[in-house]
Amino acid sequence: MAVSKIVVFIGFMLMSHYLLLTSYGLPEVKVNTTKAVYNYGQVLSLAIKVAELTTDKAFVTIGGPENFQPIVLPAIITHHYENLTAPSAFYKTVFPPGKYYVHLEYAGSNATALFELKDSPNIAIPPQYKYDAYAWLTGEVPKKYFATDMIKLVHSGVIEVKNFEPSSSVVIPVWFKHMTSWWINGTVSDNDYGHALQYLIKENVVRP
Repeated sequence: MAVSKIVVFIGFMLMSHYLLLTSYGLPEVKVNTTKAVYNYGQVLSLAIKVAELTTDKAFVTIGGPENFQPIVLPAIITHHYENLTAPSAFYKTVFPPGKYYVHLEYAGSNATALFELKDSPNIAIPPQYKYDAYAWLTGEVPKKYFATDMIKLVHSGVIEVKNFEPSSSVVIPVWFKHMTSWWINGTVSDNDYGHALQYLIKENVVRP
């Protein structure tokens, strides 16, 4: 159902684009994603071509699967050929896997491109979780606060733990702080830290 809605939307936008260009002589614009398929942790990159430069601000809309709230990003175009990069990477906490579209509006013209976001064994953790982890390590917040983040990672599917139930009493071994500090300073990757946390939760060593 979601894919068919996207197809209908793309067809409508292409027809509207053609009618506007032919009726009003609006400048032609084109947009393409630099990859057809993205994975979590990767950043959306766009190749944009405009026939005429104006002082208008461009708007990029990212839409996707059903129940995904489209995201609108403003952009400044200063060259006929422009490469734009999204301000943050794809994370499962925000973007579910599936088919997506990118819709560009500029100077009265518009263009659309498609891409797919696929899940993979590689774990990508949003950067704000590092800030929370640092606050826990430095004693600014209690371990229960960081445990709440762990629960969010499981519920969003970033970390996969079947039949997970939050613990009534949070348990985080003291030595786990060392691994967390290595993750924060970049010595340990998101993927390694995520899989280690996933394993420890499954084995009931860490109980968020």
